[in-house]
Amino acid sequence: MNYFRFLNLFVVSSAMMFFACDDSSSSPSAGVDRTNVKTCDEMVKEDVNTWHFIRKDAFGDDAEYIYKAEGRDLIVTIKGANGSDTKTYSMYNMESEVGVEMAYRAAKATCEGN
Repeated sequence: MNYFRFLNLFVVSSAMMFFACDDSSSSPSAGVDRTNVKTCDEMVKEDVNTWHFIRKDAFGDDAEYIYKAEGRDLIVTIKGANGSDTKTYSMYNMESEVGVEMAYRAAKATCEGN
């Protein structure tokens, strides 16, 4: 079971990294709301509401990443420059320390583009 969660973490992290391929210092694109957007340094592991940032997508447009926890699940909403929403449901157990740590590291790496 732990192997499956780790594998899922890797797949979701890789997919998120695909969309986050540049830095977040660009000008705003249409459809992306920069209100309350945090920087990578402002992300707090214990507060999923701070996991909110803008990165470049694979096409060079701004994409807004918004994370929230619903029970055990971490939900990632990626708002593209054209206003479309893509939701990804991951298998992180947000009710465990290990799950929160893995989810935080994946979100932070996506934010930083690592």
